[in-house]
Amino acid sequence: MMDSRSIRNLEGVHPDLVRVAELAFKSLAPDSSLSFRVTEGVRSKARQQELFADNKSKTLKSRHVPESNACGLSCAIDIVAIVGGRVSWG
Repeated sequence: MMDSRSIRNLEGVHPDLVRVAELAFKSLAPDSSLSFRVTEGVRSKARQQELFADNKSKTLKSRHVPESNACGLSCAIDIVAIVGGRVSWG
């Protein structure tokens, strides 16, 4: 099941991408120790510039930034794996 933080982080994201994330969550087995969390959806230009300056992004024209997309919504999300109830960056 999608946690409240993931749901919040999908606000302002293109509805088609939100549906993909929802389907991915629903496809997880209820008893699985594997899940994921949406860590970021919409980004401001300032946040994108910060990530670019810190070499955490390779572009200033990220699809996370609504103004970068013709639809005016975020067309990208970042996710992290949750394994055994803990964040796993591996």
